[in-house]
Amino acid sequence: MAKVMKRRLVKIRVWIVKSDSDHLPAFNPTEDQLEKHLNKIFEPQINTTFKCFTLNSTIGPFGWDSANDTTFGAPVGNPDNYIVKPNNGGLDFTTEFQGEMRAIRLRQGNQGENYVDTYNLNMYIVGGASWLAYHSWDGENNELKSEKIGGIARTLTENTHREIWLPGETVGLDEGLHNAAHEVGHFIIGDGHPLPDIIIPKNAPPSLQGPAPLPGTDKGVRLMCNLTQFAYPGNLRRLTVKGEWDAVKTWIDKEINADRMEDE
Repeated sequence: MAKVMKRRLVKIRVWIVKSDSDHLPAFNPTEDQLEKHLNKIFEPQINTTFKCFTLNSTIGPFGWDSANDTTFGAPVGNPDNYIVKPNNGGLDFTTEFQGEMRAIRLRQGNQGENYVDTYNLNMYIVGGASWLAYHSWDGENNELKSEKIGGIARTLTENTHREIWLPGETVGLDEGLHNAAHEVGHFIIGDGHPLPDIIIPKNAPPSLQGPAPLPGTDKGVRLMCNLTQFAYPGNLRRLTVKGEWDAVKTWIDKEINADRMEDE
């Protein structure tokens, strides 16, 4: 007997971040475009619809692109030798959402850094950012470790930093919408990507592949597969599976307990 999930509504506050010179992100979807894309993926599979809110949520313009190595714990040195430099075109951050993310968050007016609201997710689309880059200082080896990524979604506490961050440049509408759906998937499903069997490292822990690795199945159609070489024409990576649905149910229960979602 098939299990049918209760119908749920996920509310997303979409923050549009202007960079210098009043520059809006090139990827700047309307509420309707975001909702239609998310609903096309998630409604038939997990009976969940999305409502996006953009009114009064534009931040800037301001020069958010200002971090350097010392922002991430490196000792003060010669700026010419910095790996991370101001105006490098990337959104530079740590696992604690510090660095340039914090600078943006602080521009949200009265909500400030430690906001608590009734939205389930906060999505930032950042103008002037062509990528996101996570940095951490490795004191033992005296080096800054860095990793570029296409987007990130994390919750650090129950009530703050329920955030999705997306670069607003170098992506068209279709790719941007797919990235948004993928990061929403991370938020409601969890970390990890279902990796194609031919590239899974030997003895790779299940945590690297998310809650439903499903060895031997086609990963190229999975929403949470992140490897572009396995993408299908028309951006058709949309499939979610039973193990991921169970993870969504766990997330929904947390949102209900936090009074951010109705228990129908």
